[in-house]
Amino acid sequence: MNNDNTRAVFDNDHDAFRESVRHFLRAEVEPHLDGWRSANGAPADFYRCAGKEGLLGTAAPERFGGGGVDDLRFVAVLVEETAALGATGLAHLLALHSGVVLPALLRHGSEEACATWLPDMVAGERLAVPLGAGKPAEATSEDGRVLLHGHVDGVAGGACAGILLTAVSGEDEPRLTVLSGDTSGLIRSPVADALGGRESAQADVTLGAVEVGRADSLGTGAWAELTRDLDLWSAVTAMASARSVIAITLRYVAERQVFGRPLAQFENTRHRLAEVAARLSATELLVDSCLVARCENRLTAAAAATACLEAGALHDEAVDRGLQLHGGYGYMREYPISHAFADAQYLRQQEHLVADARDLIAAGLGL
Repeated sequence: MNNDNTRAVFDNDHDAFRESVRHFLRAEVEPHLDGWRSANGAPADFYRCAGKEGLLGTAAPERFGGGGVDDLRFVAVLVEETAALGATGLAHLLALHSGVVLPALLRHGSEEACATWLPDMVAGERLAVPLGAGKPAEATSEDGRVLLHGHVDGVAGGACAGILLTAVSGEDEPRLTVLSGDTSGLIRSPVADALGGRESAQADVTLGAVEVGRADSLGTGAWAELTRDLDLWSAVTAMASARSVIAITLRYVAERQVFGRPLAQFENTRHRLAEVAARLSATELLVDSCLVARCENRLTAAAAATACLEAGALHDEAVDRGLQLHGGYGYMREYPISHAFADAQYLRQQEHLVADARDLIAAGLGL
């Protein structure tokens, strides 16, 4: 089950980019993924290599070293193809960097802030992730300085990020400020042997009286757009991962012999996988429509939250069915379905670090 050119959301340019991304990932990710899982993260050289290939900043203006193409569907291609290899944690991390933080800086950051942070993001010199979207830091004032205090568990990229787009409590809604990874008072505690998403360099992050400057704060409305985009990219990642899981399971049931015939020939197997495939097709239409709406600057928070909920449910169903059909083998790390099942738990945990999608949908209903 491949990411092909049959989806109307993508055109020939996206398809050509997809082929380049596939070639890069097969050479630079696939052979090393197991090692990165053991090491709890990809090495810094991988992100530099991705930056050199022009994969991390397609939407950034050329003056900052980017591709100058204001089209987030190229980011979706990168995320989908990474997830297709079973690297869900890395796919999620790339989505945060290129699909969430970079657009937020472009839209709400000052020219000075963009000039400071974007070139390193595009080049892969600094990985950028959001921090505390669902649990903003508290700000205090001391001797004319603004100091941040807070703690967030299980931050994707928290162990290696050079840029943290941090939510800070405000009067009406949280505001966003940019922190450098080497800021004094920023404490990282890597999550050892995480259950899923192990290549995403998870860490518990503590802000202990971290000083911030006014120039690093983003404009009004940035936080609301950040949470919307987090929901969108969670949906994109979950859908792509579900597609990968279905492909893994289809290969397994075609090869696995039970009572003298392939598992795929049993009616229960065929019907259960058909149900998941049908749900994938429906969810794909929803997520793709949200992606187009985001590119056209008309995506609502409620629509993104709906996509997040549906894609997450699809992902859960796909890994549950896949694990069930693998039988006892599904619980062995040697099988990709085991990693996929754990990665689904990881994505669910990451979604819980943001505002509950159901609250946004309920607000849209007037509740």
